Amino acid sequence: MAIKGEKEGERCLQCSTLCEACAEVCPNRANASVVVKRNVMPQIVHIDRLCNECGNCETFCPYSSVPYKEKLTLFSSIKDFEESKNIGFIVMDREKMLIKVRLEEKVFDVSLEENHSLLPNGIEDIITSIIKDYSYMI
Repeated sequence: MAIKGEKEGERCLQCSTLCEACAEVCPNRANASVVVKRNVMPQIVHIDRLCNECGNCETFCPYSSVPYKEKLTLFSSIKDFEESKNIGFIVMDREKMLIKVRLEEKVFDVSLEENHSLLPNGIEDIITSIIKDYSYMI
């Protein structure tokens, strides 16, 4: 049985093939387009600390989505991570690539340096790209 995070990973990896409206209309730049190494198209990541939940991304989304609630979210504090219901992650130790990830109701403590199978490849690829190539977002 696949966890819903796997389905979200597949969806996240496909939505920007047609649209990046949520990144374009966000006045705070809380929805960011990132290039993921193994993927041709950029992906949208929601940056929690920049969002004031104004709703622009929801209003302009042609897919009736709510990006600030549904996109993979990068958290910058453990308090925000724990209080949210968003799928997302927080980097606990950048050098050791230790992260805490929520996929639906399940929370995982993961080391991206170790061989593991806890995360769907799409989600792991996005997180790894952010840590390595977009560290200024963290």
